[in-house]
Amino acid sequence: ECQAAGMPLVTTDAPPMNEHSPFRTVPAAETETVFTNGEEPIALSSLDRIYARNQQWKQLADVIGRQIMIVGPEQNKGQHVELKYRLGQLKEMHLGDVKGAIDVYRDILDIDVGHPNARGSLEVHLRGDDKQKLDVANILEPVYEQLQEWAPLVGVHEIQLTSEKDQLRRTTLLLRIGE
Repeated sequence: ECQAAGMPLVTTDAPPMNEHSPFRTVPAAETETVFTNGEEPIALSSLDRIYARNQQWKQLADVIGRQIMIVGPEQNKGQHVELKYRLGQLKEMHLGDVKGAIDVYRDILDIDVGHPNARGSLEVHLRGDDKQKLDVANILEPVYEQLQEWAPLVGVHEIQLTSEKDQLRRTTLLLRIGE
């Protein structure tokens, strides 16, 4: 793929691979050669697949971050949002960075308020005794208002009410729930 993109072939001393042998870890020094000509989308796509197959999550997160920088929301909104969603999933499921994932999902909803996967990933944190429950409720409140989804909005207000200490704010939330 690199040769097709006009980039030099990166070679190693590693033995050749075939479909029966597992992928080997690619040392960072070897992947840096790919970036000597700038951020190449085809090379990043190839690294994306390699790191995903090898379950090299930190390196994959870095590559997806680079892809997000190349594909801005103005250029290709759908691809940009899907890359961000993959990054959020990666942070949450493989890197243990729940707060980072929530931030990514919030960014997605700022771009595409109706993105069902980002909303679903956030809504999971509204259940039980999740530490992020209040933060997620505050993120989803304007989303539900904008989409006029009243039942989930009431649920969000109930979560906010349980942690609110200010009496005026509590009264406001109770009035909104009653609407």
